Amino acid sequence: FALEIDRPGNWEGVVVTEVQRGTPAARLGFRPGDLLIAIDGTEIDSVETAKQVLAGSSGPWRLSVNRDGRVRTITVEG
Repeated sequence: FALEIDRPGNWEGVVVTEVQRGTPAARLGFRPGDLLIAIDGTEIDSVETAKQVLAGSSGPWRLSVNRDGRVRTITVEG
């Protein structure tokens, strides 16, 4: 599950609220609290924006994720 939020420090994105064991998100290392901030360089400011970017390409995708103030990139095959 994901939720749109505005965090202190001008970080905008979509926060991961739950990751179910055994899902692709879990295998990729997502954790609750991770903030999805960009996909393929496109800033993500809402769940709808994330859906649109993902629907526009078959992948692979480069996801930029902020975890505890550190940004990391996760590559996801399409």
